[in-house]
Order: sequence, then C-alpha cells, then structure tokens
Amino acid sequence: MQEVIDSSVKELVRIIESKPNSRSVAWQFVLEELDAAKEGIPFVKERVETFYINPEEYSEAMNRGWDDVNGRSGPQQFLLNITMAIADAVNMETAAMVRITIVEYILQHYGFGRYYLDGTFRQAKKPLDLFTLTTTEDKLHSHFKYLLDDETEEIRKVLLRWSSGFEDRDNKFNHEFQTTFNSSFWEIYLNQCFCDLEMSIDYSKAMPDFTVKTKNDNILNIEAVTANHSIDSPPEWTGDKLRENYDFLNFSCVRILNAINSKYKKIYQIIFKARPCSRKSLYNRCSSIRTTIFFYSK
Repeated sequence: MQEVIDSSVKELVRIIESKPNSRSVAWQFVLEELDAAKEGIPFVKERVETFYINPEEYSEAMNRGWDDVNGRSGPQQFLLNITMAIADAVNMETAAMVRITIVEYILQHYGFGRYYLDGTFRQAKKPLDLFTLTTTEDKLHSHFKYLLDDETEEIRKVLLRWSSGFEDRDNKFNHEFQTTFNSSFWEIYLNQCFCDLEMSIDYSKAMPDFTVKTKNDNILNIEAVTANHSIDSPPEWTGDKLRENYDFLNFSCVRILNAINSKYKKIYQIIFKARPCSRKSLYNRCSSIRTTIFFYSK
C-alpha cells in the first residue's frame, strides 16, 4: 500500500504543479479534503487534528473550489479515483485511511499546517557556535555527544537553523548547550517556534528568556523551563524501563511542579534584590505569580 501512496503523491504533485498558482491550488485541495474529512471515520478525524490547521479555514471549503482544483484534470478528481479503486479492491475504511495519509504527504510537501517552516537563516550580533567544543569530552552531555555522530549531520543543520538569530546574552549559551543541553535545546526550539508563528523577538533585555510581539501586537514575556530528572533517578538517555502509568504521572507532576517552583523562587529573589522591601510587601508583590503557578498546576 505504501507504493500506492508514494506513486499517488508523486502524481498529485505533478498535477498541482501543472496548474497556474500551484501553491494556491495545493492549499485549496488540502482545505477541501479536510472539509470532507469532518464526516469521516474516527481515524481520519484524529489524523486531521494533528495537522494544526484551524477548522475555520477549511469550513465550507468544498463550496469555494475552482476547476484547477476539482475539475476533471484537477488533483481532487485524481484522488477520488484512487480512493474508489482502493475501496473496490479492499474496503472503504482502508481507502479513507490511505486518502488522509496521501493528504498529509501533500501537506508535508508544501509545508502547510504542522509542516510549516520559517526557512529564513537569521544573523545574530553574536552568532552561536553550538558544535565547536568548549570543554573536555568527559564533561559533554550525552545528548550532545550523540549529535556529534556522522549520522546526525542533518539534525545538526536543523539545530543551527533553529538557533540562527538567537542572541547569546550572557556569553555562556554554547557551553551550556554542550554540558547541560536540555534547557538550551528548549530555548532554541522555542526560538524557531516563535519565528514560525511570525512573532518578533526582543533580545535586548537580560530577562525573561523571551519577550515577543505577536502579529496582533500583543507583548508576551516567556520563561523557558525544563523539568529534568531528579538526582536519585536515572536520566532519560539511560533507556531505563518506563514506569507504570500512575507512577509515571505522579513522578512527572512532581518534577514539573519542582521546575515551576524553582523558577518562582528565582523571580522572587530577583524582585527582592532589585527593590528591597519588607517580606510582607514582597509576598504581596509576588502573590499574582504564585496564584498563576497554582492555577496551572491543578
């Protein structure tokens, strides 16, 4: 069946690229498929949710099509023919599963939905140099060591693109990426996410980790926090056997809350140093932060 999917995707791309404004044709084709999938089997509906396309965008999309999309020589008609052939040869459920899989391949090919990428390589004032060693091998983090393998070259290229434009404000990011890894990785991942979401990032402030402006001109102050393994538990790279569901959830909640609480204490200390005051006054000043932490931990 994978051969059918691969050949169908190849032909669909050929059909789409033969049309004027091919990218618009591809987008409308995807929207119409998602509009139709609203009435599909559970597998199809669940798959659509993972595409990260707003339902408002594909609502009534089938009523907005044009000949290049759903005419006799359009991609819609071709996919319909493939679907009916599979339904006749196997069954309708399999045909529906193959159909939505083909749509996801088209989504990926054109970079729509969850496959959207901001491919811009941005230049920072002090560009990161993630993979030039800053310490001895015995101090390198296990995840970083893995990234140095020849087989992970493509992953390194992706990480370099994610980190492009990221400003190292304390001159220790490269070292931390190589020795502690997780929190630094999380920051460059978020850096790319914000760029993909077309947010502008203000690196001029020492803190928080990110100050971003959304497309609607809303300002967001964001702290990047990771919940790492505890001192007395094996780290994730050891391949230790997963805990049972209850134990895993209990352990995870404790680790996440510890991470949030540590961040809260850090903010508490920063405010106290910046504006000395009585403990009662300081508590009142931080109460809103603590309330927020409690709310999100429930």
